[in-house]
Amino acid sequence: MHESWTIRRGLPLLAVGVLAAVVATLTAASYVEVRDQARAAAEERLERLAGELMRRSSVAARLPRLSRAAGSPAVAALVEGGGAEAAAAVRAELEAVRSEVSTSQVTIGVWDRTGAPLVAVNGDSVPGWGSVAPVRAESGTISPIQATDDTTVFYDLVVPVEAGGATVAWLAERRRLVSAPQQSQTLEALIGPGGGVLFGNPSGDLWVKERGVVAARAGGIEAAPGAASYVRDSTEYIGFSQPIPNMPWLVMVEMTSDHALAPARAYLRRIIAVAGGLLLLGALAAVVLSRRLTAPLAGVVDAARGVAAGDYTQRVRIRGPAELADVASSFNRMADRVEHRTRELAESEARFRSLVTASSQVVWTADPEGRVRGPIPSWQAFTDQDEEEVRGTGWASAIHPEDLERTLGAWTEAVRRGSPFEAECRLQRSDGVYRLLALRAVPVVRADGSTREWVGTGSDITERRDAERLLLAKEDELRQAHKMEAVGRLAGGVAHDFNNLLTAILGPVAMAQDQLPADHPARAELEDIRTAAQRAADLTRQLLALSRQSTLSETVVDLGRIAEETGRLLHRVIGESIQLRVTPSPDRCSVRADRAHLEQIILNLAVNARDAMPEGGVLAIETRIVELDAEYAEQHPTVRPGRYVLLSVADTGVGMSPDTIQHLFEPFFTTKEAGKGTGLGLATVHGIVRQCEGHVLVFSQPGRGSTFQVYLPHTSVGDRQPVPQRGAPSARGGTETILLVEDDDAVRGVAVRSLSRLGYRVLPAADGHAALAILARAGHEIRIVVTDVVMPGMSGGELARHIERERPGMPVLFLSGYADEAVAGRGVIREGSRFLRKPFTPDSLGARVRAILDETEASRPVRAASSSGPA
Repeated sequence: MHESWTIRRGLPLLAVGVLAAVVATLTAASYVEVRDQARAAAEERLERLAGELMRRSSVAARLPRLSRAAGSPAVAALVEGGGAEAAAAVRAELEAVRSEVSTSQVTIGVWDRTGAPLVAVNGDSVPGWGSVAPVRAESGTISPIQATDDTTVFYDLVVPVEAGGATVAWLAERRRLVSAPQQSQTLEALIGPGGGVLFGNPSGDLWVKERGVVAARAGGIEAAPGAASYVRDSTEYIGFSQPIPNMPWLVMVEMTSDHALAPARAYLRRIIAVAGGLLLLGALAAVVLSRRLTAPLAGVVDAARGVAAGDYTQRVRIRGPAELADVASSFNRMADRVEHRTRELAESEARFRSLVTASSQVVWTADPEGRVRGPIPSWQAFTDQDEEEVRGTGWASAIHPEDLERTLGAWTEAVRRGSPFEAECRLQRSDGVYRLLALRAVPVVRADGSTREWVGTGSDITERRDAERLLLAKEDELRQAHKMEAVGRLAGGVAHDFNNLLTAILGPVAMAQDQLPADHPARAELEDIRTAAQRAADLTRQLLALSRQSTLSETVVDLGRIAEETGRLLHRVIGESIQLRVTPSPDRCSVRADRAHLEQIILNLAVNARDAMPEGGVLAIETRIVELDAEYAEQHPTVRPGRYVLLSVADTGVGMSPDTIQHLFEPFFTTKEAGKGTGLGLATVHGIVRQCEGHVLVFSQPGRGSTFQVYLPHTSVGDRQPVPQRGAPSARGGTETILLVEDDDAVRGVAVRSLSRLGYRVLPAADGHAALAILARAGHEIRIVVTDVVMPGMSGGELARHIERERPGMPVLFLSGYADEAVAGRGVIREGSRFLRKPFTPDSLGARVRAILDETEASRPVRAASSSGPA
């Protein structure tokens, strides 16, 4: 009974309250709409009036007239120091200008550069306001509104007075702002009681109404153009301001809010009366209906309380009128759905927790302010922190100190902006090892847009970043290898052509020296030419070593012993200020290489180290056997796993920057002054090492010295010293016929003259096709073919194969600027072919040809005897 009585009395009150709220809301909404309409109408009317006043307020048309007056001779004479006569003339001129203005509130005068008035014509009865200096302008200008201490309000039209292209004074027309009584009456009729017009500066520092000054900030007037509401002198106004064209002013038309909103207030009084009647009728209807709704609704209330308490099995008995039965049925369906969804949410939460537990990700949550409130199991399991340690921002203590400030800064900014958070940082695992994690978090947003919580994950990307860095290192190493290969090919081509030029120089020089007496003065000049050409030949050999096309006398040698022996000679190279330490390996460091080239590597690296230690230091040379495994080979794509001999050359010099190291082995790259280095030393080292199938690493930092590590493949074969070569035979001549094939005219000419002066008959040919034609005509007379290797159309190797088919056994001597191993390795000529490298001298060419002819002649009886023997 108590419950029914409470519902029976409360329902009418609730109905009245709801109806009152609805009526009040509708009343307020309709009043706001009517008020806004009234306000909009007032603003529209003010805007029209402001526009009309704006169009009537422009005085810029006066500026040209004032400019003409400023340019008059009388004004110029006054400014230049004219006396009373000049002042009277100017005063007359200014009086004429002032008389053109309808108002009498005008003063026109001339002010000098110091701001002092020279002469003025005052048409106003108020004294003193015209003595203030005008705005100084370089062109015709209308000044902002100004006010004197006695609140006289005025503005200036200023034009400069110029002489000799410079401004020497100003002519200003100064006007007072006034309003007539009939103007105020007209405005009140148009705008309403309390309305008016204000003029102001765009800066907002001064507003003028009629003759009075209104302080902008104290009055609350906005300086921006457009509609505005403000309170001045305890009165609320609505105004509309608009800029005046060609003038630095704003014009504002204002009216009181009471006048503007009077229709809305009258409407409010009428609608309040109607709302009161509706509330009375609603209260009577609620009392009647409450008696029929009480009993059925009591059951709905009880069931609703049970559901609110968490008992989702509560249901309502369907009874009463059809509408109440529908309410009960709808409530029961809602309860069924709530029970079903609650069960689904519980299952989903359990499944989510299981997924988080089974996931390899580090999962964490935080409150809307970014603080951890409860346990985060996966984070704690990864970092071995307990629940208290992770609370708030304590979880960040597991982040590496170098990453802490950056990570927390990004997290704080993401929380502040409510945007997704992403960061990479090193996180200390429970075993003390730092792992690189990619942290990501997103805000969980409510329906109203506020953040309910943050959910984040952390992925261990240590292996992935290591793989990416390794891949980038491999790409850089391969790119460098390809670049050096391309540069090497270019260097080889340049060396080949350069050797042709050197042959054309050394040959004529040698022949000229042979023809001159020993005391001839020209022999000294020829010797200088020969010496310079020989130095160029040495430079060419460096280029061939760079391109891995130089001649190698490969033998198995002990690199440790070579380093030790070469170290004894380095003292004279590096100087006494540098301490040399050579530490050869106790094991035999056998490599297959050219001994001279190994010595060149050590010498070039030692010279570079010397130049890096101008104040002295320590140069350490060491050799030892190392094992490079598959992991090392993966990081250096051009290296094969296996045993290597390491030659280490370290100094304590100035060191190098990473950018310098990147270009270190490029030909002609040097950090030395002009004339102190060719830029080929380290490029030659790189070429020799690559030719020996080794590689070079450089470690250096500015101010901390440099270390060069040369790795050469180790061989288990014992040392073999190179077999001494026989000295070249003397350049004896002969009468045999020689077919000479050379595409370079200069080299061909030198070779023909060199062989002809030894008595040989030389048949020259410019290419392979011409040589075959000569061979067809005089083949029985030709005893030897001397041919260049690289020629257009048909190479020397192709020519030799043609000759072998036509004249078996015909000896062929190949000439080339490349080494014999280089051209043989490319398949241009056969391995073991007779070969003479350019540049050659007449003596070396004649000696080699004579030796081949003698060898061929000596072998003929042996072949004849063997061929005539029994089969």
